[in-house]
Amino acid sequence: MGNVYVGLAAVSELVKDLDAVIISPGYRLSPEVHGMVSVEDCYASLVWMSQNLATYNIDPARLMIAGVSAGAGLAAGVTLLARDRKGPRLCAQLLACPMLDDRFDNLSSRQFEKGRGFYTPWGRYAWKLVLGDDIERGTVSHYVAPGRAQDLSDLPPAYIDAGSGEPFRDEDIAYATKLWECGVQADLHVWGGGCHGFDLFYPTEIGAEAIRTRYAWLRRTLKERKEPTIPFTMLPSTTLSSTTPSVTYARVPGPLEDLFQSFGSSHVARIPLSGSLVVTSGQPGFDRDDQLVTECLEKEFEACLDCVEAALMAGNVKAGLVGAHKLTAYFLDIRHEPLMQEVWRKRLPEHRPTWVSIGVSQLAIPGMHIEILAEAVLFK
Repeated sequence: MGNVYVGLAAVSELVKDLDAVIISPGYRLSPEVHGMVSVEDCYASLVWMSQNLATYNIDPARLMIAGVSAGAGLAAGVTLLARDRKGPRLCAQLLACPMLDDRFDNLSSRQFEKGRGFYTPWGRYAWKLVLGDDIERGTVSHYVAPGRAQDLSDLPPAYIDAGSGEPFRDEDIAYATKLWECGVQADLHVWGGGCHGFDLFYPTEIGAEAIRTRYAWLRRTLKERKEPTIPFTMLPSTTLSSTTPSVTYARVPGPLEDLFQSFGSSHVARIPLSGSLVVTSGQPGFDRDDQLVTECLEKEFEACLDCVEAALMAGNVKAGLVGAHKLTAYFLDIRHEPLMQEVWRKRLPEHRPTWVSIGVSQLAIPGMHIEILAEAVLFK
């Protein structure tokens, strides 16, 4: 039901206010397809978007996902998939009256077994179309029905809302509760008297309030991430913009080509000599509280890339790491370089800048294992 245009008119003003870009994927629909197909379609759209951020001048630190009803269930499933595949990093997930659990084993499902509008029998019918034979086979994926997921850790903050008079109410409350249990921030709103879709289909004051509250969260969430998380003193230019596609990369055919391919880097970058060179200082693997990440090497390396990206964005390289044409990594133990290769490939598999790796005997901060600096160009 629906198409890529449904609901876009309702957010048009918000898009203008936030200077945002909305991507509405045309995923395949049930009952023509079942199970993971729609989830994979949406995930493919997310991956494509993350690889083309510079083209649309999108801030990589403010990439979020959202959906309504069944679309919100897809958004939750894609968020889980992105975490487990080490895919695109999302800053938030907005789930409006999400359809999350096919089991209907809670109070709200029983309360609304009968009635007009979208009630429990409609929900069962919808899940039958989505899952096909998976229910009988007992092979329902938690990416398709995220309410079945046991581990919701390491997910982005969530906004979840529902009406008190809809069958999805309790599964949505349960999902928010599970997020809290797993250490993930979640804003939960249950609107008294609201049925499924009350804010979209019926001109009521409670519906208008629900929309205002949702949009306020969106503004707060996206604007909080507008500035880099790591302080940086370079003043942004108002006359220059990042145009990464003007940097061209090449590899020299021969025995080293496979080595560069495996690392996700290039032999050479060709840069037109017109614009401003942005060079970061060496960046450590700090978290948002300015503490060195010591949980494990992989987490430290990921945090180091976060800091490099924040520094680039402070220098007005809006594409972040995607805008960097050269990275230099200093390793306390050069044997850790293969792990850094893996972290980089998972984060930006399609971006292959030039890369220099250097082994050193000491780094500035005790406990550090890596320090990375980056270069990028702002073209006129």
